[in-house]
Amino acid sequence: MTEPTTKYAIRLALGAICISFAPIFVKLLLQEGMAPTPIGVWRLLFGGVLFFVVSLSLSGSLKLRVGASKWAFVAGALFCVDIFVWHKSILIVGAGMATILGNMQVFATSILGRVIFKERLSAMFKLAAPLGIIGVILLTGVGSDIVFSSEYLFGVGLGLSTAVAYALYIISLKSSSKTISQPSESASEPPKKFSALTETATLLGWISFISAALLFLLGVVEGETAIPQTGLSWLYSFGLALVAQVVGGLLIYSSLAKLPASRSALILLLQPTFATIWGALLFSESMTILQLSGAALTLGAIYLGGAKK
Repeated sequence: MTEPTTKYAIRLALGAICISFAPIFVKLLLQEGMAPTPIGVWRLLFGGVLFFVVSLSLSGSLKLRVGASKWAFVAGALFCVDIFVWHKSILIVGAGMATILGNMQVFATSILGRVIFKERLSAMFKLAAPLGIIGVILLTGVGSDIVFSSEYLFGVGLGLSTAVAYALYIISLKSSSKTISQPSESASEPPKKFSALTETATLLGWISFISAALLFLLGVVEGETAIPQTGLSWLYSFGLALVAQVVGGLLIYSSLAKLPASRSALILLLQPTFATIWGALLFSESMTILQLSGAALTLGAIYLGGAKK
């Protein structure tokens, strides 16, 4: 019998909502005077520590299977690129726009899922994907008096680069999650209670530290190496790691192996939708009728994309 996927879709949706708070925390940290790259470094460092706390509390070990460990380096490098270009995009075009551009990953993720995992793109998805993209485009406020300066276009380019890096990161996580979801065949790796959660937290912890190290090196090259200077900066950095990196990461990662990449990509469009809503509620960023229509269209596309074939 086919394992029902509804609970995994709900779990993935909750994870997407968690990471929708990431641009809000980043914007708060930028307002506190922190630079984009150090924000990412501290997010990853705190996240790695929290993931390892979960692993050690459950098993007392930080060891990964050989099959999963190789993905830690691949995913770590991809996540470093994702965070690096996304945070800079936020600085230039704003949290909402940068998040929306980054979630154009729906196309790249679905195509990669088709090529790598041989996943068939349903007719419903082919209808839902364009609607979802139109929705997030409307969310940007198309039709307003935006000035397309060279800096603005550069920020848009960074946002689109985020989408490519994000898609590759999702595919690498999906590949590694399939490895973890398989029972251990090694006599030296006996089954453990909470094994899947333990290995997931351990893998995400290593990914976080690898990404942090690479991002720190990029910061050195840029001359952007700093520690939080205020109590609020420390609090926001920890909140960013806890909500977006750890809770959101665990919810998303534990769902990817159970859902087609195309459906996962659509559900993750909840991130830019809610990021825009949080911006309106927390920063009094006004939403036009077009943006509200875009939010509704995106949610409708997610529903259609998740419908049975």
